[in-house]
Amino acid sequence: MSYELVSRAEASAAVVGAYEEGLVAIFADLSELFGNPRSYGQIYGLLLAHEESMKMEEIARQLNIRQSSISQGLRQFEAFGTVVK
Repeated sequence: MSYELVSRAEASAAVVGAYEEGLVAIFADLSELFGNPRSYGQIYGLLLAHEESMKMEEIARQLNIRQSSISQGLRQFEAFGTVVK
């Protein structure tokens, strides 16, 4: 069996992916715990993991959630003052 190092970009992408998945899962669980839709927590966790802004379509694609649910969640976050356009 042979081994080789992965590139820094591959290693970085793996770490970011794991970090993102973890935040999405944690906030989804917290959202449910407080009686909110799980998707709200998933959206918040994903946005928190990203340093750059995201389009609604990208959020829906990454989370595999309907855009209508994403739109509703984002409107709620805007009302709370936690996200801005």
